Amino acid sequence: MSIRHRLWFLTALALLAGLLSIPVFVRLSVELTRIACARDEGDQLIQATVALVTINRDYLDRPDHPRPRQQILLASQRIRHLAGTLAAETAEPGLGQLIRQDAELLLQQVHEMMESPDSGIQLEDKRRSLLLGSQNLVDHTLRLNSLSQDLIARRWRTLGWLLGGFVVLLLASLTLGTLLLSRHLRRSLGRLQQGVHHFGQGNLEYRLQLAGRDELEELADDFNRMAEQLAASRRERQQALERLRSSEEKFRQLFDQAPIPMGLTNRAGEITERNRRFIDLLGYSAEDVPDLTSWWLRAYPDPTAREAVIASWQTAVTLAAATGGTIQPSAHSIRCRNGQIRFMEISGILLDDGILASFLDLTDRRRAEEELRASEARYRSMVNALSEGLLVFDPQGRIQSCNPAAERLLGMPMELMQHKSLSDWQPVREDGSPYPQTELPVARTLEDGRPRRDMVLGDIGPDGRLNWFLLNCEPVFEGQDNSLSSVVVSITDITRRFLAEQESRRLFMAVEQSPDTVLITDPRGNIQYVNPAFEATCGYSRQEASISPVRNPQGQIVNYVAVKRDISEELRLHAEQENLQRQLHHAQRLESVGRLAGGVAHDFNNKLGVILGRAELALMSELPDEALRQSLEEIRSAAMQSAELTRQLLAFARRQTILPRPLDLNDVITGLLKMLRRLIGEDIALDWIPGAELYPVLLDPTQVDQILANLAVNARDAIQGVGKLTIETANVRVDADYCARRPEAVPGDYVMISVSDTGSGMDQELQHKIFEPFFTTKEVGEGTGLGLATVYGIVKQNKGFVYLYSEPGQGSTFKIYLPRHTGTAQEADVAAEPLAIIGGTETILLVEDEGGIRNLAQSMLELLGYTVLCAENPSAALALADAHPGDIDLLLSDVVMPEMNGRELAERIRVRRPGIRCLFMSGYTADVIAHRGVLEQGTHFLPKPFSLDALAGKVREVLDSSALSINAPQ
Repeated sequence: MSIRHRLWFLTALALLAGLLSIPVFVRLSVELTRIACARDEGDQLIQATVALVTINRDYLDRPDHPRPRQQILLASQRIRHLAGTLAAETAEPGLGQLIRQDAELLLQQVHEMMESPDSGIQLEDKRRSLLLGSQNLVDHTLRLNSLSQDLIARRWRTLGWLLGGFVVLLLASLTLGTLLLSRHLRRSLGRLQQGVHHFGQGNLEYRLQLAGRDELEELADDFNRMAEQLAASRRERQQALERLRSSEEKFRQLFDQAPIPMGLTNRAGEITERNRRFIDLLGYSAEDVPDLTSWWLRAYPDPTAREAVIASWQTAVTLAAATGGTIQPSAHSIRCRNGQIRFMEISGILLDDGILASFLDLTDRRRAEEELRASEARYRSMVNALSEGLLVFDPQGRIQSCNPAAERLLGMPMELMQHKSLSDWQPVREDGSPYPQTELPVARTLEDGRPRRDMVLGDIGPDGRLNWFLLNCEPVFEGQDNSLSSVVVSITDITRRFLAEQESRRLFMAVEQSPDTVLITDPRGNIQYVNPAFEATCGYSRQEASISPVRNPQGQIVNYVAVKRDISEELRLHAEQENLQRQLHHAQRLESVGRLAGGVAHDFNNKLGVILGRAELALMSELPDEALRQSLEEIRSAAMQSAELTRQLLAFARRQTILPRPLDLNDVITGLLKMLRRLIGEDIALDWIPGAELYPVLLDPTQVDQILANLAVNARDAIQGVGKLTIETANVRVDADYCARRPEAVPGDYVMISVSDTGSGMDQELQHKIFEPFFTTKEVGEGTGLGLATVYGIVKQNKGFVYLYSEPGQGSTFKIYLPRHTGTAQEADVAAEPLAIIGGTETILLVEDEGGIRNLAQSMLELLGYTVLCAENPSAALALADAHPGDIDLLLSDVVMPEMNGRELAERIRVRRPGIRCLFMSGYTADVIAHRGVLEQGTHFLPKPFSLDALAGKVREVLDSSALSINAPQ
């Protein structure tokens, strides 16, 4: 109940008491009025009685007078009326009846006196009787009036008591209501004051509890709602603060773990934040450069350069403030704390309270660009110094550039040749006929993308002479789609040689066609040539005929003796010897190419490692737009494809890292059948014929996958439409007779894998080139030419050999011979699920002489949470191992380095720190840690290039292994 309602209730209660008293007051008032009226009527009755007596006395004195009589009648009527009224209204009914009787008796006496007036004594008696009657009436009336007056006094006293009681009741009610109301107000206000005190102290969970439904309760509800809203607001503010704190923590982690140096300045020019990479790379701490002024002085010690950099930076900041807040990048040379000069690109973003600046280290790229420019200059000098002419044609057949030798040979400067196209040349064939434009070597190479070798053509020079040239055309492919971008043509002037050969050819044809016998011997009489006429005349060929000189004791020739003998067997043996020599030369050539591929793969893998790793780190950071992310994805994809090509090169060069183990090839091939069927498609049937009780072989299981996958793809491409691929295994024994015909074979027991297809087959010339790297018969962009070269390298790496039998239109059969292993075969492993990237907190000593790889590996390891000690050579690594006060858990070392190799470094560090574990990394498995690519048990190796996943998994594997694994075989 509200206070207003309480007041209304008290007022209503008082009014109700007043209303209840009104009937009493009304009744008392009516009674007082009636009593007062009765008293007044009694007074009138007395007056009327006295008047009647007086009038009657006058009447008695003058009976004949008419007026008294009339007055007596009027007075009588009035007395009767007053007596009746008084009897009816008086509070004393008995006395009223007595007054009425007295009045009637008096009036009767008056009437009798008027009807029979007498005189004398009778008259006096009547008068006395009349006076006595009137006296009684007056006495009774006075008595009644006296009673009425007493009653009126009593009624007034009753009315006074009633009024006093009403007032007292009203005052008591008001006082009690006021006391109860004040008590309620005091209690409620006290609770309100207590709630305000709690709210003031921040206890927003406190709630006011007031009884009743008045304004104070509504005020308490308002206070409770306000407290609830304030508590909700505080909770939201706390949640917002938590979110802000979490966001700031995430930003702090991203900022601190960013792979590039970053710094944050406020409006006052103070450097408030700098990430770990900033300190690690530049070396400046908060004490070194607390503000921009000290930064300018330390990073740019040269005053002139410093002023230029400051002006450029201020201009960039002003422009950023006007154009959207992004500070455009600019590149400068910065002096690090250790005195090293680094070339860095600086950019930034304007914030509300400062600037976020980032530094992109371009030192390695600039050094690479300088090296590239130097390399280009060297190659340009070499090209300009060549005696052979070099021409570069664009895809439209126009000359883009040439060297001075080409200008000299063709007799025109580069300025004139740049306006020439293939249609402007009119060369001739060796027989003198015009060369069709569509059949020119350059045009054919531009059309099909295949190189052309040793092409001879003639061209009429500016002096009108016909010059003869030897051409070689080499296509150049670029871009993501590996499209043809240009053709490099080398030209050699063979005019003299060509004319001499023509002259010799004419002379030879003249001798060959001469009907006379011609025989040519050397000074010792050995036959060097006989013409067909000699063979037809004598019946002996050149190989069958011989002339031996006969000398005297003085050494002079006095005779010639012609001896003829059958040399058929010698010719056969000579042919076999030539065949063996050709096979040996082919094997030696492949071996040379393999060594070259292994050496190239080492440097190439280092470069690929930097590209792949930096692309992965950039993709892990927040990128401004999707286009940049897509470009980085394409860079990573291209780097991974290039790494796969490098692995194929290493496989061909027998430098692929392998862990061979005894295998049953039947089990391994059976597990690959499903993959091979998907690879060759539904139109090609796959027959699998496993040999019984197959010998075990010592082989890396992944190499079996590579061999069969490459042979299956080769067969699929050779089969047009529907065909069949047959794979079979068998135990074979190679004897000495077989090895005599195949010098790469060694006598012994072998396991043979035969892969046959019903494809198009190949001729002998193609078979001699099929295992060469980058040789392919496919269209441009459809193959790398490394598939069969990879098969050849794997087989040779495992001390086996390959035999190929093929005829055009009859398909091909590849037989792979792998030496028997005397141990027991092991079951093939089930492929493990890829593990999530797991880092750690251990300390790693990183040794790498290539700066790009070292910086990349350091960034990756620090991103994974490891503490990294970097050394650029073995001497620095040994010094760090001696100086570092804490534990060093892992040595991550390159293999090929100056001063000493990775194995020697690991042995020396093991002396200093016996508990350290070792992980080697390299672009190829040099003999320092493996023999012909085969790692011994317990040696951990990480091939370059490596991704963040590969590095994290291998480092964690080595750190968690129980063995120390430092045995690197010689």
